[in-house]
Amino acid sequence: MSSAIQSEITKLREKAEFLEAIDKGIQCYPEMRDLVLKTLSMAGAKSGEHTNPPAEKVDPIQRTISPGSAIGKLLAWFAQNGNVPATVAEMAGGASVSAASVRQIVYTKHKDKFDPVGKKPDTRESLFKVKEGVLQ
Repeated sequence: MSSAIQSEITKLREKAEFLEAIDKGIQCYPEMRDLVLKTLSMAGAKSGEHTNPPAEKVDPIQRTISPGSAIGKLLAWFAQNGNVPATVAEMAGGASVSAASVRQIVYTKHKDKFDPVGKKPDTRESLFKVKEGVLQ
């Protein structure tokens, strides 16, 4: 591979890492979304590029969640039930999602959206609730 191509690949990777860092920052601090978009828009205008912020505001945490997906069903179920802590079995039954999917969601794929809040005394099953700010 030529050095020019290698250089372009490196630049693209750096840009991708930068954009991922911005996205992660917005996910951690959603209140900063408008400021970041405004700053990026101004930077684009200064450089001659034209950038438009999205027309509608979309919560960064929710933007990739489809209401019909397993995580969408779980979040809707928690919202409907006042975010009362629940076991995997309770979540699976209440949200009509398989227990395996619920485990994957709360332990790995979307664990950043759930808080473990202890165990059910009689069965020692783990209890989870949705983190504050996710259900807004």
